[in-house]
Amino acid sequence: MASFPSLLESIDDLSLEQIEVLVSRSQHFKNNPQLSPFNTITPKPIIATSFLENSTRTKHSFGVAIGRLGGLYLDFNAETSSLKKGESLEETFLTLFHQGVDLCVFRSSVSNQLNQFKESPPIKLVNGGDGVNEHPTQALLDLLTLLELSPDLKGKTISIIGDNIHSRVAHSLMNLLPLYGMKIILSGPKEFLPDAATLPANVELLTDRDETVRRSDFIYLLRI
Repeated sequence: MASFPSLLESIDDLSLEQIEVLVSRSQHFKNNPQLSPFNTITPKPIIATSFLENSTRTKHSFGVAIGRLGGLYLDFNAETSSLKKGESLEETFLTLFHQGVDLCVFRSSVSNQLNQFKESPPIKLVNGGDGVNEHPTQALLDLLTLLELSPDLKGKTISIIGDNIHSRVAHSLMNLLPLYGMKIILSGPKEFLPDAATLPANVELLTDRDETVRRSDFIYLLRI
């Protein structure tokens, strides 16, 4: 894909055209599992997951997907790596790059930790969730699911219910779904809702659960 960012930290790093290409290719490979895009590439790309925060669903979803698409998967264990001996994150990424890793999926409990590499990424990087900032790949997967349920999302309302202040995927969805004409309601106890003054015009807040459900075409539940 032309001009695809070497560091995907946020939904804002992608143009609508790039998002549509990702959705189209995802649908294609999901519907044609016998086709592996990396089968014709020699050597096969090596893709690593580097998770500095515990994860089950996201980490293993990446591992399974890489295998199904025909890539080589490397599980980089930060707990037993040289990060524990004082090596910097940049040095670690450079080591992986020079060992032949083509792309690294990175997760951290620290928000915006990848921002330091925006100008010159030491390796191709994908944000697998950082602190309370964003989780762009989960948002893209959610978009694919929504499109499978309703190919035309324009004018539809999705309510995101739960701890919207700390949810990184909610932050990514707020950047992504309006590109497809969706309206967003953030719902939950007021302690879990952001300041209304910080929200774009197409996002509103509701604390009334019943009204939220009545006005929703889709409901998205967050854990606390």
